[in-house]
Amino acid sequence: MNYLTRSHWGAAPPTKTLPASKHLKGVALHWMGFAIHGDPRVVVKSIQRNHMGPGKDWYDIAYSELITLDGDVIEGRGLTIRCGANGSTKTNRDYVALGLLLGPGQIPTEAMVEAARSRIAIVRHFQPQATKIVGHKDLKPTTCPGP
Repeated sequence: MNYLTRSHWGAAPPTKTLPASKHLKGVALHWMGFAIHGDPRVVVKSIQRNHMGPGKDWYDIAYSELITLDGDVIEGRGLTIRCGANGSTKTNRDYVALGLLLGPGQIPTEAMVEAARSRIAIVRHFQPQATKIVGHKDLKPTTCPGP
């Protein structure tokens, strides 16, 4: 597993940050909802542009971290910054958001699953009470994280 920091993928600076809660409930899993192809750094940069662009104007890319099919982890907002992907202020405060870089017709690989487990273990190491693992659809009406 490789870890790509924001500088590795050329992240734009956030317009604002809020600290992650010291009382997380757990981790929310997301998917992109579209098939992912090509260099994941380019894909993540495009997602950030969409999230921060006109119409959304979010502070930054919404996810705490993103995970590739190869099992590489890409820093989004990071685990110490409140995410923006879960659908509400409360759910963003209560859950870290892991974005799985896959969409319809793409099946999570063992490497992706192992990387997700590793990141969840890190969250739990620092916040042992953060035991819940939910899909985005468990927090708000959506089809995310897919089937």
